Amino acid sequence: MNETLKDEVGTITAKDAGSTVAGGIIGKGRHFIPGKGINCGDNITNYPYSDSPFTSEAWFRAEAAGAAIFGWGRYATRYNGKTGDGNEVVIYVESPPSLSWRSDGPGGVSAAHSPVIGKWYHVAATYTNGTRQIYVNGMLSGSNYHKAAMSIMNNIGMNIGGLRGSYQFAGDIDEVRVSRVARSADWIKLEYENQKAQQTLVGSLVQPGNAFSVSPAEVKVLEGKSVAVTAQAGGAQKVYWVLKREGAETVVAVDQYSYTLEAGRVAADTAFVLQFKAVYANETKTRDIPVTIKEAIPEPVFTLRAPAAWNGRDAIEVVPAISNLTAMQAKGAGELKYHWTVSGGAVIKEIAPDKLVLKRSQCSGKITVSLALNNGGADFAATTSILVTEPKNDAWVQRIPGKDEKPEDNQFYARDDKNEGTLYYNGTLDQVADSVFLKVYADDERL
Repeated sequence: MNETLKDEVGTITAKDAGSTVAGGIIGKGRHFIPGKGINCGDNITNYPYSDSPFTSEAWFRAEAAGAAIFGWGRYATRYNGKTGDGNEVVIYVESPPSLSWRSDGPGGVSAAHSPVIGKWYHVAATYTNGTRQIYVNGMLSGSNYHKAAMSIMNNIGMNIGGLRGSYQFAGDIDEVRVSRVARSADWIKLEYENQKAQQTLVGSLVQPGNAFSVSPAEVKVLEGKSVAVTAQAGGAQKVYWVLKREGAETVVAVDQYSYTLEAGRVAADTAFVLQFKAVYANETKTRDIPVTIKEAIPEPVFTLRAPAAWNGRDAIEVVPAISNLTAMQAKGAGELKYHWTVSGGAVIKEIAPDKLVLKRSQCSGKITVSLALNNGGADFAATTSILVTEPKNDAWVQRIPGKDEKPEDNQFYARDDKNEGTLYYNGTLDQVADSVFLKVYADDERL
């Protein structure tokens, strides 16, 4: 669940419905807000079904209680046709905060553990032969039994961040997994210990000696550049590189003794901390490396030039006046990306490479034209207002008849600006006629 949504076993094809990339437990995860989620499909045919065993699990960090983390099944429809048996598997963060999995039937169980809002948790729901269990952070937290509790359809739907196409979850989700077996307690414990933050179950080869150091001790780097930081941690079982920035801590590398810091783009000099952390058998050592990214690439400075008034009919141009284009080009950052918007009224527009052409307005009043402009960094915006006053009447555009246009049965004749309709009979007859006449009827009566 990183930049691209991918099922590692190819069972489903997930489609994003508004979630965004965020820090996860293993690499990137997904961030959810109410109304946004991930649709995993509505015609899944190779998931556990009927009363067969399963495991349904995920990592999550909730920002609020009272929502489904993810769910799969077919609501109100059972494989055995019996009313009342469980037909879906949904893991919930209940309100007040608690954990459970539900089945719309006798399946499901509540956990004894209560999650803390804002912290990461691993939760796993298992089922086999009527036994329903829920594990939290690798530990069994709830168990019940009901004979033949489940009757899941063999053609089901699945959503992450909600249920049945409705998304309510707020927070982060990572490592969603559904298995066709009920995983054992040892398996789930191993999963948790292997995946949790700062795990020591697996790691790199232990360095000899007992040296603990980082180099350089302080980093100053220009934006757009990179710098390599190396470390020694003799005897450490596990090492981490942690970025501490704007009140958040993000693990950016694990099990490596060097890290390349990419400065990226900044709008002003920016300071934060890169921390090297080493986990030993009886202690944890850390070393903070102050980082300063120096602004070196100018951002676009501009205003918008446009007429203050517009008749809504003659085409006008809105053009950015960029005062520091030469300076940006000197730094190799003169390639600009434009994003134009118009609010306050409907207009017909054309976006040119370096300007916006307003061709026609469909209303009178004030419209606002906005441009978000960047040269590879953050967007910078400017706006301008234009007062539109449409003419009371548009000039009549006379239709030009075809060179061989002739009347047709049941033809409609539009009225012109004089409230008259015009009938055209152009061209030449194929044969000589004795006479040519026109009969006009109104309400089936000849005039």
